[in-house]
Amino acid sequence: NCKLHICGKGPYEQELIKICRNTPQIIFHGVLLNSEIVSLEKKMTLLINPRPSEGEFTKYSFPSKIMEYMTSGTAVLATCLPGINKEYYKYFYTFYGEDCDKMADSMKSVLELPIKDLHQKGADAYRYVKNPIDTDDVFSEVFLAYFKKERTFESEEHRKAWLIRV
Repeated sequence: NCKLHICGKGPYEQELIKICRNTPQIIFHGVLLNSEIVSLEKKMTLLINPRPSEGEFTKYSFPSKIMEYMTSGTAVLATCLPGINKEYYKYFYTFYGEDCDKMADSMKSVLELPIKDLHQKGADAYRYVKNPIDTDDVFSEVFLAYFKKERTFESEEHRKAWLIRV
């Protein structure tokens, strides 16, 4: 009795539109205004952000979509990426693996949890990312780490990615 809402556009858009015609549980919204997306995110039970974890870029990647989802107050299910600080994993659910079956099992397991648990996870995530004291602490810790230890970075992008990741 779940519905899957998909927003955005991409190379499979036309194929997705055809699938939606025959599958009423999948709703494709296409491109929406940011205010519409935020409103939709707050109405959902679970926000899902699957991403491949392979590749050099994942060491320095913290998907902004996860942060956006956490600020919605809705529970999040996402892929574990090496670039995400371990502290964040307390505030969202993660996939068991990246193949279709494991992702489906992960979604099913999370959606079988009591709704109050999902609401609590979303509320905790919201408080974590919106707490200015925590934000100041993180900012201080990152810059102390940056200046205490001499690091060599492969590029300016690598330096920026390190700052974001840490």
